[in-house]
Amino acid sequence: MAAAIAAQARSAGEPVALVHVCRAAVELLSAAATGVLMLSDYSGAYEPVQVHGLLGEKLTELQVTYGEGPGVTALAQDRPVLVPDLAAGGTGRRWPMLVPAALQLGARAAFAFPLLAGRLAVGTLEIWRETPGWLSDEQAADALLLADAALTQLLAQLHAPQQHLALPPYADGPEAFMDRWPQVHQATGMVSVQLGTNLTTAFLRLRAHAFAHGTANGHSLRQAAEAVVDGRLSFASDPDPPPGARPGPGPGGTAPDL
Repeated sequence: MAAAIAAQARSAGEPVALVHVCRAAVELLSAAATGVLMLSDYSGAYEPVQVHGLLGEKLTELQVTYGEGPGVTALAQDRPVLVPDLAAGGTGRRWPMLVPAALQLGARAAFAFPLLAGRLAVGTLEIWRETPGWLSDEQAADALLLADAALTQLLAQLHAPQQHLALPPYADGPEAFMDRWPQVHQATGMVSVQLGTNLTTAFLRLRAHAFAHGTANGHSLRQAAEAVVDGRLSFASDPDPPPGARPGPGPGGTAPDL
């Protein structure tokens, strides 16, 4: 497993990092996309740390917006969540907002493995497939090893010195998703100032806006953040969230109070 991850880094001419674990997972687990989620230290909501694959980008952002999905559940409950068929009846009731969107995007199976530090999950490794079916025994064992490798890289990333991230124009190219995510943090700070609230409330308001206006109009959480940063969207004169703008369950399993 270490050799497979190192090969991904070597082919890119880069030192081993979390993104190479995700790329190795795509290759070894016959996946369409992979990603790593963790609990934000300021918003109390889930956010991506690394995503590989366009399908994973879209579904990860929807999980953050809706507050539900396999990665969210695995992280909240400290256990693997294995869904070999997203079209199965009970799955839609479990995640009523995410599953229809996932099926429409072409996802058919999802597997999420918590990154466990002792008994506590600090993140989760997600695997998305475009065909239904279980992981084989060998693939399941590989997934557990990849989760361990992801935890190692995540902890190293969290303890690395913070670097300034440039914010290129919005794009859907390779790795563009994570290049854009810091703008969500920037927009959260601006919304906090506009509303005179803490960062947690500001993030929930930004997420509620994306939830209320984004699904039908293709307006994502990142694009809402970009509009705030560019001055095209302000919450200063919007004291209350739009009617019905209540994302799915937060970390405690209930809808957040907006």
